[in-house]
Amino acid sequence: MESIALKIVNNNGLRKLEKEIDQLKDSTERDVRERLLDAIWDKIYEYDAHILDYEYKQHIIELSKRGLEFVPVEKNPVVANWDEVFTSAVSEETKKHAKHYNDQYKWHLFSFDLLDALKLDAAREIFDTIEKDAVYLFFQYAEECYFVKNASLLKAKDLDFDSDMSKADIYVFDPVGKWTYVKTHEDSCGPYFYSIN
Repeated sequence: MESIALKIVNNNGLRKLEKEIDQLKDSTERDVRERLLDAIWDKIYEYDAHILDYEYKQHIIELSKRGLEFVPVEKNPVVANWDEVFTSAVSEETKKHAKHYNDQYKWHLFSFDLLDALKLDAAREIFDTIEKDAVYLFFQYAEECYFVKNASLLKAKDLDFDSDMSKADIYVFDPVGKWTYVKTHEDSCGPYFYSIN
């Protein structure tokens, strides 16, 4: 789904207005128009965020109707556990010598092949078929974190929903089976499935 902001920009030419404002010789008028246009952008992004949040909540409701149960849990211990199992599987020395590797996103462990993960359809397939009773689900940047019961009902396609950037990188983690499924915000990266075993 195209964001509301992009629809408005593509249809109404706000970018053209920005260029016109930049051309104004009267700096006072230019400042006023820039301030007003910035306020418009803020409202567009606020609207966009509201729509995406609403759609995300509706998506969770639909998954709950199918029998999945999302129990909110504290994020920090879950992420620390994920890091302990997966990030610590790669030495700092290896990370340091991996060309272009950075730890901005946890999933770079897989995109830079520091851990040999299944990718794309192979990752989706195993995620859909692997036995999973309960898993943790967290986002790289959003604060929400869940213990998901009846996780066998959770499929890869359920994680392919439009969201704001805070929910774009999704980590599903089975601390017992020591595997993870990661859906990234990059169409060309992932999803990934990695298992310690």
